[in-house]
Amino acid sequence: MEAIFSNHAFDRAESRLSMSHDECAVLLDNDLCVDIGMEPLNNNRLHRLFYSVNDKQCFVAVQDQRDGLIVTIWPMDYHSNMAWEVSIECQLEAKYMLLAKPAPPLPPLSTQERNTWIRHMSWERRQVKAGRLERRK
Repeated sequence: MEAIFSNHAFDRAESRLSMSHDECAVLLDNDLCVDIGMEPLNNNRLHRLFYSVNDKQCFVAVQDQRDGLIVTIWPMDYHSNMAWEVSIECQLEAKYMLLAKPAPPLPPLSTQERNTWIRHMSWERRQVKAGRLERRK
């Protein structure tokens, strides 16, 4: 599915990314990203996590699966506030996928990090069970 930027997504890419929207489209078109789930209320919108080398962080492109339209680009904090929290494992997978290196093993989680992860996974399981979120593959 070819990435086509809406006017809004084009503006968000210009203001939030160091890379151009064309470079972002190349990442998405070549699946150098991690599909992290579907919007609960709009089953056609896929959230795709990608890493920006220049920005040294991940972003999420919200893409309509029917026509490839990129609706918006969110930094991680926006995604956590507007949708759901993305695990550090997914972020590392997106980063190392782009850098073509295997992801290193993660250090043990602190108690607080483990509790946050458990709460997120419990929330995610409830959302999947209720049919508001698609199970990750």
